[in-house]
Amino acid sequence: MANNKKLVSVFTDFVAFQFSNTLTPIRDNTFVILTLLVEF
Repeated sequence: MANNKKLVSVFTDFVAFQFSNTLTPIRDNTFVILTLLVEF
């Protein structure tokens, strides 16, 4: 069980890391799209 917890912790860290990596460009793109829509 302790081993399982460690695995889950590593997995969660990995997912969080991936998530923040993907989220930044998505957030920037959303900002650009919103700006274009406002201009349009």
